[in-house]
Order: sequence, then C-alpha cells, then structure tokens
Amino acid sequence: MTMSRIPPATRAYRLLLRLFPGPFRRRWGADMEAVFLHRLAEARGVGGSRLWVWFRGGLDAFSQAVAEWRALSRSREEKGGGRRWGSPFLDLRYAVRALAGAPAFSLIAVGTLALGIGASTAMFSVVHGVLMRDLPYREQDRLVVT
Repeated sequence: MTMSRIPPATRAYRLLLRLFPGPFRRRWGADMEAVFLHRLAEARGVGGSRLWVWFRGGLDAFSQAVAEWRALSRSREEKGGGRRWGSPFLDLRYAVRALAGAPAFSLIAVGTLALGIGASTAMFSVVHGVLMRDLPYREQDRLVVT
C-alpha cells in the first residue's frame, strides 16, 4: 500500500508509535495498530467519539510500554542480582542534571554545605587547640594545682 492510500488515522497512529523504542514497536506495533483501527471503525459505525478512541489508544500504548519496562527491569535484577557497578555513575549523572536544572536550589545547597563544613572545622580546631594538644611544659603530667 502506498503512502497516499494509507488513511490519515493510520499514519497518525504509526507516527505515535514511533515514539516508542524499536524492539517494542516490532513486538507490539502491528497488534496495537489493528486494535486501534478496529476501535476507530467501531466508533464510526455507532456514532461514538473518535477522540475517546484516540485517548484510549494512547493510554493502551503507554500502559503496554510501562509493563514492558517493568518486565525488563525485573529480568535485569534477576540476572544481575540487584544494582550494577554502572549504576552509581547513572545516579551521579542524574544528580548533576537535577542540580543544573534548579540553580537557586543548587546554590543554597552548596552554601549550606560550605557553612556546615566550615563551622565543623572551626569547632574542631578550637577543641583540639584547647583540650587535646599537649601543654607547653616539661613533665606536664606532674603539674598540680593546690
């Protein structure tokens, strides 16, 4: 069938399916398109809402993609026994993106950390200088105040 003979609804639905990954489209695309076209023809026959058919088709595609993603993540966990070594790098990349997306929050968070680290260092320096360092006298263990 040439591109000009394909109905606009079919072309639009195929375009919607292009948003999903290739393996997903190859596995489910033809079935989803057939169900969508059947529902669309049914809605035309009984005077139903085509907008509802489009909404339902998009919802079905989304729910199928979520189910596929969950099954894939479960199989990865079973094979790998949980987190992989590459995961901390993905977490770091996500954190950097999140902080870059909210510069005001990032500035406040970095400022709070800097103040906390500075205050802790200052307190440790004072405590170390006053309480932990040896006294500047010979035989300091024999000093007694009477």
